[in-house]
Amino acid sequence: MSDLEVHRELSDMNRRKKNVIVPGLMGDHNGNDAVAFHKLCEEYLHCEPMDCTRLGKPNEQHAPDKPRRLLV
Repeated sequence: MSDLEVHRELSDMNRRKKNVIVPGLMGDHNGNDAVAFHKLCEEYLHCEPMDCTRLGKPNEQHAPDKPRRLLV
């Protein structure tokens, strides 16, 4: 393994270490999934997350009421 590969791997591990996965949080009615989490953070944690995205594919047929996990 070269020095460059080791550096990339360590950099990737440090970046991913800061991620948080939030299960069970429903999005808002307009399809903006991060709004509920932003409100939660601002109200209770007094911070603002940088970026939020949903993980996985939407499953409308089998579990329409089950929200996908949120990656922050």
